Amino acid sequence: MASLSESRQSYLRWAVLLVCPGVILIGNVVSLVSPAGHWTADKNSIINVWLIKKGWFWTSLIGWWCIVRYRGFDTRLMRQDFQRYVSFTVWWYIYTQALWIGVAPIMDLIFVFTGGHCNFEIFDSDMRLNSNFHDTEHRRWAALRKLYDWFNNNDRVPKGSSNLMSETLYWLKCRREGFCDKTPGDHLSINKFIQESLSTKYDMRSSSMCSRFGGQWVGGHDPSGHVFLITLMSIFLLEECYTLRNRVSSRFQKSCATYRRPFFNYIKELFSFAAIRNVNSGSQNESNWLTLFLYLLIEFLKTLMKIVMLTVKFVLWENPIILILALLCTWLWSIFVTSIVFHSFLEQCTGLVSAYVVILFLNYVC
Repeated sequence: MASLSESRQSYLRWAVLLVCPGVILIGNVVSLVSPAGHWTADKNSIINVWLIKKGWFWTSLIGWWCIVRYRGFDTRLMRQDFQRYVSFTVWWYIYTQALWIGVAPIMDLIFVFTGGHCNFEIFDSDMRLNSNFHDTEHRRWAALRKLYDWFNNNDRVPKGSSNLMSETLYWLKCRREGFCDKTPGDHLSINKFIQESLSTKYDMRSSSMCSRFGGQWVGGHDPSGHVFLITLMSIFLLEECYTLRNRVSSRFQKSCATYRRPFFNYIKELFSFAAIRNVNSGSQNESNWLTLFLYLLIEFLKTLMKIVMLTVKFVLWENPIILILALLCTWLWSIFVTSIVFHSFLEQCTGLVSAYVVILFLNYVC
């Protein structure tokens, strides 16, 4: 029985480790069989900006809340969780944020080393916004605004470039405002001037600096930061689900038994006609429809608030594992969409392998 239990635990752990590669593989298969343009995603959506890009914050918040609620503050039990969390956080930071003070992160160094650069080819031959500059209209207009703001507030220009500076400002401003009355100029010279003006003043070998001024990260091998980050977050949460599974199961059963009766009583109360009978019996001759409506609305909202508070307590206080599962579904859906829409399969694999460097090290070396 002991060997069977150990074998089952080994299978479970491998299942945890293979979830993200499995989702990426399925996503790439779906992208091959789906019609072109069937799957789309907006990098500037609210979910991507406030949830995915701030994913480590949400993972940390919900993950540690679960650890505290299920294990308390027992340092002996929390030591392994803390070691894994710190290792993941340090690796996430040096891989996606900065290798050191003033040094680009590892993923950007890989990109630049393989021939990538920050591109500012914003204008086409007609001095309109280049359709190949960024992947969406929203990003092109955002880049235009950033570049105009920088050039408009920057007095230092290379010697002998005053004419190019005025031309650049004119076209940035007129395209921003939507009215241009000049004959289109030399777009190559203006694009080159924009590129050189920014590159001589700032180090454009990091994606964050490139993005800050509206540049486009092109060329080179671009490891998928989304795949890297989501894999780290998913494995951290899946590991917590695995280690807390026994505590989660027992507490969930107990809380269901405790909360079931009051929850269904409130549901019955919500759709009960007792309030109508109370109003009618109290003032059969003087009651009016407005009084009845307001009374019913207040009673309905009071009962609804009781249901909401009971549900929040059940999920947030008694069973925060539900939050982890909801977050996991969000991360896995995001990595699924990423594997279909963004990056090449090789770039996705680079992000995946980079995440598994620290995951496998902690599982099999430490």
